Amino acid sequence: MHVTDPVPPKAIGSGEFLEGSRTRLRLVELSDCGPRYLSWLNDPEVNRYLEIRCQTQTEESIRSFVAAIQADHWSYLFCIIERQDGRHVGNIKLGPVSPRH
Repeated sequence: MHVTDPVPPKAIGSGEFLEGSRTRLRLVELSDCGPRYLSWLNDPEVNRYLEIRCQTQTEESIRSFVAAIQADHWSYLFCIIERQDGRHVGNIKLGPVSPRH
């Protein structure tokens, strides 16, 4: 891609799912950024391998991060959802994806 090339839409849109046998993935939405998500990110057991482990997170910092990923055409932040009961049990980030490769 060249700087002047148009940026294509994301490969998956809001409300779409990637389906697995026990889980499904969908893009994280701002409405997911509540107390439960905040408790995960501030739990030392959960965040011990994350880059943010040394910073206390707030709902505002989570919303800012999610909004930045939503605006980035080359990165994806997915909710991991249990198929059995629909619970949001974690997240996974993919990117930045290089369109060249």
